[in-house]
Amino acid sequence: MRQAGLEVSTGLLAKEASQLNDHYNYFYQTGLPYVTLKQAMTLDHMLAKKGERTAITGAEAWTRVHHTRNGLVTRLS
Repeated sequence: MRQAGLEVSTGLLAKEASQLNDHYNYFYQTGLPYVTLKQAMTLDHMLAKKGERTAITGAEAWTRVHHTRNGLVTRLS
């Protein structure tokens, strides 16, 4: 492009672009998949009441999960 007389700029918005592709970049930098696991269990080691939807975690966990699913949170602190 430069040879054709066009001005070329590189590295523009590199940080933002990297954040958009965080999971993809992680895989190619480490060779490992980027995995997020959300799991909750009660003190008696149950995941839910049989045949029922059971909320074990509170509002903070619920909010974080939905932000993560919507791409608003990519890494946990």
